[in-house]
Amino acid sequence: MGAVALPLFTLFGPDALHFRLSDSGAKVLITSSESVDKVMAMHSDLPDLEIVIATDASRTAGVHDFEDLLGSASDEFQPASRPIRTTLR
Repeated sequence: MGAVALPLFTLFGPDALHFRLSDSGAKVLITSSESVDKVMAMHSDLPDLEIVIATDASRTAGVHDFEDLLGSASDEFQPASRPIRTTLR
């Protein structure tokens, strides 16, 4: 998948959240609704952040609900095809 976890502490203020999300180039954020308002207030200043997902039923505009996404997911898994590397570096 190529994902990297970036732990964020719930008591981080806006400056700390903005720095970490901006510096990491985060494209997707999965968080609790507790942090959604802080993140959405700075969302326009985070051009790399494309998707915000709340784990606990946030109904904030522009935020996806984790349970809704799971419910609409396919039961089938299709791995991405990619070339096999034949040499080691």
